[in-house]
Amino acid sequence: MRKITDYWLAQLLIFILLTTLPLVALSVVDAIKILVYTHDWLIFVIMNLLVLHFIARKQISKHKSASNFKKIYTSIIIIILMNLALIIPLYLLSILWGSDTINKDKLFHGLIFTSINIHFVWCFGYQMALSAREKSRLEIVHQKLSLKILAQQIQPDFLYQSLDNIEVLIEQDEDLACDAITNLAELLRYKLKASKLECVNLGEELTAVSYMQHLAHQGEVNMIDLASILEQKINVPPLCIYQLVTLLNQKIETPLTISLQVKQDKWYLHISGVLSSPRLIRRKITKQYESFFRLGAEFSYIDQNLILSAPLDKDLD
Repeated sequence: MRKITDYWLAQLLIFILLTTLPLVALSVVDAIKILVYTHDWLIFVIMNLLVLHFIARKQISKHKSASNFKKIYTSIIIIILMNLALIIPLYLLSILWGSDTINKDKLFHGLIFTSINIHFVWCFGYQMALSAREKSRLEIVHQKLSLKILAQQIQPDFLYQSLDNIEVLIEQDEDLACDAITNLAELLRYKLKASKLECVNLGEELTAVSYMQHLAHQGEVNMIDLASILEQKINVPPLCIYQLVTLLNQKIETPLTISLQVKQDKWYLHISGVLSSPRLIRRKITKQYESFFRLGAEFSYIDQNLILSAPLDKDLD
């Protein structure tokens, strides 16, 4: 349901309920007398619509991302405030319609009770419609993001280049071609697996980088003691290190050397051979993995070394 649709459906519902509310008064007031004060009732209807539009709707929308308990609490407070604001208009209306004290009191209590019920139905109905729309919006955003991530994982240009290289290898050396096909399969398998996880092992990321480097033949990436890195229980966001090294490898012609250093409660990933600070790449990675850097990860650049560091005790899960 679209935003404009659910809002106007809610407004139409409250208008119908409010305009039929005078039926409550038929038990104690003559129908002819009610018709005489129709314009007073229409003013009351408009007043309710304005209250619901400018107070209830805005407050509910303001707390749409809150917990369910807070949503219920907010709705109850809104209902109480709205009915407190309408006590005087309802009392004046009961004076106009009521012929004696008993009728006035009975009519006033009936109007208050009905008004509370109407506001209760409207607020919680609008809350449910708003939640349904927000859920639908998040699902659409998630689908678009999933497609975007999948497109980044597959990387059509890289895939075509890898297949071209494999085709050349088939004619030159079948064993190397088989190794290249295995590397491509392992890389695609890792990317698909990583996309479903919240964090991955740093060593697995660097292994995926080695697959990429062997397939694309773009630049040279050397890793110091990869076997030791694989043993380290260091978690990083999926494809974070892979994308970082891939971008550097595409932009920098000199060979890159990757090493890992652990000091006290932090780990440091050193990428040497970076002749100048890659500000755009750092900004892109920082923005894409914002939550990771919010947990304490950071970039630094010292003497042609790009260093990514993060606390050891931070759990990405």
